[in-house]
Amino acid sequence: MVRGQGYGTTLLLHAFATAFETLSIVGHVGMLVDPNNDQLMSYYAKHGFMPLGGGRRMFASVEQMRAICQAEGLDLSIPMMRLSRSEVFEKMLEGQE
Repeated sequence: MVRGQGYGTTLLLHAFATAFETLSIVGHVGMLVDPNNDQLMSYYAKHGFMPLGGGRRMFASVEQMRAICQAEGLDLSIPMMRLSRSEVFEKMLEGQE
């Protein structure tokens, strides 16, 4: 298992960037996640997600997602949706060299 190397954060930022690209087409107010354990709940909370209701479901608003992307230095003008999965992982690995 690979932990602590930033892969999860990179994938989360990619999901945020993809959501921003669809915002003008689909229209949405944020992102829902359903973490299946306490460790994932803590991870998502660290990235701006808030508990929603009484279960494990968590929510991040568009504003929260944008703030997280800016704090991580993600350029939202780059069209992330056009990247293949392998290109996303290549970009992740570039930052580790």
